[in-house]
Amino acid sequence: MINQLLGLSDQPKQQTTIILADGTQATLYMEYVPAQLGWSFSLTYGSKVINGQRIVSSPNLLRHWKNVLPFGLAVITDGNAEPTTQTAFKDGTTLIYLLDAADVKTIEAAVFVRPFDNTTSAGHIVI
Repeated sequence: MINQLLGLSDQPKQQTTIILADGTQATLYMEYVPAQLGWSFSLTYGSKVINGQRIVSSPNLLRHWKNVLPFGLAVITDGNAEPTTQTAFKDGTTLIYLLDAADVKTIEAAVFVRPFDNTTSAGHIVI
């Protein structure tokens, strides 16, 4: 079930706790870097740590770790561009959604191309 992360602000450094359906927690740290006109994030889930990744518009920002983490994060932005302002989360031009394992599989099947052919796993041809 997709749930929007609420309470994100325009503070240049912020932290939020993500509570998963099974009760486990992840901690998301976000930082706005004015010199780079963008946001970066670090995430801790149990013993797993992801450091210093850029926040960009993505159906699953955590796709690289889809076989390691039981969740994902969708980042939706106005104009499908990465968030470049410090106010992006407060003003609603960038939204982050928590994806559960089923959401991650659905997005993987619908959006991403299988590696050895030109179709998605949903059977759509990609040209």
